[in-house]
Amino acid sequence: MLAPIVDYRLLITGHYPMSRSHFLFRDVPMDAWVDRYEKSHQNPINRVFHTFGIPMIAVSIPPLIPSPG
Repeated sequence: MLAPIVDYRLLITGHYPMSRSHFLFRDVPMDAWVDRYEKSHQNPINRVFHTFGIPMIAVSIPPLIPSPG
C-alpha cells in the first residue's frame, strides 16, 4: 500500500501558498495595472532613468553569456 501524499505547506499553514502571479498582481484587473504603469512613466525623472538604465542593462547582458571553447 502506498503512503498518501502530504502537502506540508498546507498542513503547516492551513492554506496553499499564493502563486507568483497572484502574489504580484493580487485581484487587481490588468487594465488598472496598465493605467498605473502609464501614469508612473510620465514622470520625467522616471523617463530619464529608463532612457539610460534600460540600454545599460541590455549592454551588460552579453558579456555574461559564456562563450564556447
